Amino acid sequence: MEERGNALRQSERAEFRRLNVLLDARKIKGGGIGTYTVNLIRGLASNDGVRLSILANPENLYGVNLPPNVKVIAEKAKCYSLEEYFLMSSRLPFQDYDVFHVPHYTLPFGIPIPTIVTIHDLIHIYKPERFFYPFFAKPLIRSALKRATRVITVSNASFQEIKHFAKQNPQILEKMRIVPNSIDLDILRPDVENGPSAVSTRKGDYFLAVFSNSKPHKGIKDLITAYQELRFDPEGRGERLLNKRLVLVGPGTENIKGHDFGSEAGSSSELIVLGEVSREALRRLYLNAAAVIIPSIAEGFCLQALEAHSLG
Repeated sequence: MEERGNALRQSERAEFRRLNVLLDARKIKGGGIGTYTVNLIRGLASNDGVRLSILANPENLYGVNLPPNVKVIAEKAKCYSLEEYFLMSSRLPFQDYDVFHVPHYTLPFGIPIPTIVTIHDLIHIYKPERFFYPFFAKPLIRSALKRATRVITVSNASFQEIKHFAKQNPQILEKMRIVPNSIDLDILRPDVENGPSAVSTRKGDYFLAVFSNSKPHKGIKDLITAYQELRFDPEGRGERLLNKRLVLVGPGTENIKGHDFGSEAGSSSELIVLGEVSREALRRLYLNAAAVIIPSIAEGFCLQALEAHSLG
């Protein structure tokens, strides 16, 4: 009986085979894609049916709290580079993996295993930061849509954009799936209850705007202009704003000080620019804000709206 039991357990272990996933995490510090990548790593690493490895530049992992069961493969190929597209795949051990996931539309050539790409939005085409971005983005996105085994996008809005861009190609639409983003649960579970705040605030005495980057489509300039015009409107339309400051948070916002918006952005007591802050500080800013403002003119998902809603 004991031998039979051992044989049964061995048979069950043989049937249970973990999925070996290789995730491209080189953009782990890349704004919204970085947040998406971190959440994906945590989710996959907590799944008993997955054995996860990530590609990353070790320099970009400083300050990132990776789960202990995640293997890191050092890779310094730059995003959008020829090295990424034509050389990187030749030095990666794909024979050890079942699937390769790229959380962006930059899918390298020469991948011998099934691939997944996540296309968050088509902002590089429809709201480009530089005039030449669409000339590069269009062929890269078309190539990824054609070659990927599965295509994930994060919202119905992005799905409709991609559907239009792909001219409703049935072969592409068949392999597309909508998988909405999730928030970082750390923002709901503070580690420190009474630590120092990022800014001295009273509950309800400021409006909060949170950005993943400071690109033009995020609407930072429009927000500051509108805020200042309303506050000093001669007809008094901004009277309710007189006791409300505007707090800007997120990587890149610190660069607007003394740049593009005059001295007001850096020195005004009504406008506070914090730059990137800790998750705990961001949580408190959300909790104490009178309202969260989202001035963006284009988003694939808008994680900030979900974070604000989750914190009430």
